[in-house]
Amino acid sequence: MKLLLCSQNPLDVRLGAAKALIELAASLEAIGWQCRLAANTEILPGSRAENTIVATSRFVLAMGRFVEKHAREFDVVDYDQIALPFPRSRFEASTLLVARSGLLNYHLQKARIPRFPGARALAGSVIKGPLRNARRDFHVWLSGHTFASADLINVNNDQDRPTLIAKGFDERKIAVLPLGLTTAQLATFPASATPAPTVPRVAFIGTFDARKGASDLPRIVRAVTQAVPGCKFRLLGSRYMGEAEVLAFFPKALRGSLEVTPSYTPDQLSVLLRDCSVGIFPSYMEGFGFAVIEMMAASLPVLAYDVPGPAMILGSDWLVPAGAAGELARRTVELLTDPGRLHAARVWARSRANEFTCERAAKSMSEVYSEHVRRLRGRGRKFVRGVN
Repeated sequence: MKLLLCSQNPLDVRLGAAKALIELAASLEAIGWQCRLAANTEILPGSRAENTIVATSRFVLAMGRFVEKHAREFDVVDYDQIALPFPRSRFEASTLLVARSGLLNYHLQKARIPRFPGARALAGSVIKGPLRNARRDFHVWLSGHTFASADLINVNNDQDRPTLIAKGFDERKIAVLPLGLTTAQLATFPASATPAPTVPRVAFIGTFDARKGASDLPRIVRAVTQAVPGCKFRLLGSRYMGEAEVLAFFPKALRGSLEVTPSYTPDQLSVLLRDCSVGIFPSYMEGFGFAVIEMMAASLPVLAYDVPGPAMILGSDWLVPAGAAGELARRTVELLTDPGRLHAARVWARSRANEFTCERAAKSMSEVYSEHVRRLRGRGRKFVRGVN
């Protein structure tokens, strides 16, 4: 089978979505697929990864031309949820068209993400809010039409599926295909659970922004460090914000409990997590949750907000309602102060991480895509269109 994977972003392994595509392509090739990756700059030469209505529109139009030209060369074309909002009849009939959702845009309409405190954040919300809402609504519109025209919809968690069904899409064209770490990545962590370190330390992996729950972190840090004296918090991957910028969001009294690493290489992560006890993931919106798997691979049980992605990985025992920062902190304290329970949780976390591998994801993807190609070519064109 031949697969074309299209990206609206640069194919840079430092970017989460691009990294997942690159690793999936490699895993599929290992089981016999022929894969081609097409980045934004190939689809629209000279383009940049800009999140504006004009830039998105230009990319979408170019994407239509690109797929129209190349679809017949492949058995499957896989693309982002906003990328192809055109009539299905425009494209090669025998090629399976798959709309991929890394983070379902429909969730943007209902997620209530708190902004950062302060006058600057308030002013930004007032000034830029209407434009952000217009951009959000445009992306949702693009998603609805892209999903409607696709032969198959690929989502990464089991909550996206009922959301799409409620929007009117036929459940038969929705495939839940979780992702995972490569076996090589898992091998950088200890193969079995390690004992909890003597000094309690809580890990958080993610960019320091509102969607990832950054505005809730000061409250969580304060509650945990007051209940567990000497506890440290290690914040990894703030990426666009340096250590000083991140620390400035916390009261001075808490800064001594924080260890900030804005960026790191993949081979450094296991070392950075080695002396951590548990992980937290207070994200308000996720499509999957690679950071959750990474922490669990390091034997860290993770407490998270109950949102799609992490909810499928963790199960109800490790979830609190989105925004319940106090409850997440309380559950973290309970775990840190109960050595027996913490050890059992670390054993479970390391074992659970092994269930989410890129190789397993590629195998499932291969089976689902191959079956849908056979159906497509065996019974001719038939579309079930969604309702937006």
